[in-house]
This record gives sequence, structure tokens and C-alpha cells, in this order.
Amino acid sequence: NNLVERQKRQETDPGEQETSGVPSESADCALLCFVLSAIAPKNHDVAMKQISKCLKPGGAVLFRDYAVGDLAEKRFKSANQLDDEHFFVRQDGTRSYFFSEEYLESICAKQGLVRASYKLVRRQVVNRKQNSVMHRVWLQAKYTKL
Repeated sequence: NNLVERQKRQETDPGEQETSGVPSESADCALLCFVLSAIAPKNHDVAMKQISKCLKPGGAVLFRDYAVGDLAEKRFKSANQLDDEHFFVRQDGTRSYFFSEEYLESICAKQGLVRASYKLVRRQVVNRKQNSVMHRVWLQAKYTKL
């Protein structure tokens, strides 16, 4: 698959940057809505380190992203799979990682972020025209910097 090969050869990933441009301990909150899923899993630790570094003590990370078992993950073909069993590339070249509770907890805990809340959001989306029901799953969480 040409698209998968191009993604694997991509030289830089937003998560690889060692600096964010935001001063240390200057933010009260970081809102990550479908952000980390576009970053390669090998760079999640670096990205979360930068996010944590920017937060003031007591600051929060608000997270919402794709969860393992979401319909979108089930629809991907193995030809679109990248370096991880839950990491895929779409036809337009954008990438999607599907998070488990344990994985998110591990990358946050490494940076000293403590879980304040967690919810698996499940929705049934109905397409009346095509007479189909789509089962969507997202992970929503809040982590606090001590």
C-alpha cells in the first residue's frame, strides 16, 4: 500500500518535537480533542511530556479521542495499519490511533499526571437513508498535574 509506506517514511511527526513554544508551567488547561490519535504511538510519551511541562501545578489535561473497538477501527483494513495494532492511515493520509484505558493511563502516569475522571462514551449513530446503525466509541478523561 503506497499510502502506508509514505506514512512510515514520513520524516517528522508533531509528537517528536522536543519543545512546544509554550512557556513551562504557564497553562491552566490543555484540551486534547482528537489530537494524540494523529501522532504516532512511538511519540505519545514525548508529546505528553511537553503537554505536562506546559501545565501549572494543579493544571488539567482534558482528553477525548478514539477508543479501541470504535466502528472506525473495525472498518480499517490491515493494509492501512501502521506500526501498531491500533494505528491506521486513512485514504487522505491522516492517521488515527485508537486508545485503550490502560494505554492512556500509562502515558499520563509517566509524566506525573493523575486521573481525575474517565468515561468510555458510546453512541449509536443512525443513518436513516442507508438504514444502518454505527456504533461509535470514544475515550474521555481528565488528568491533573500534581
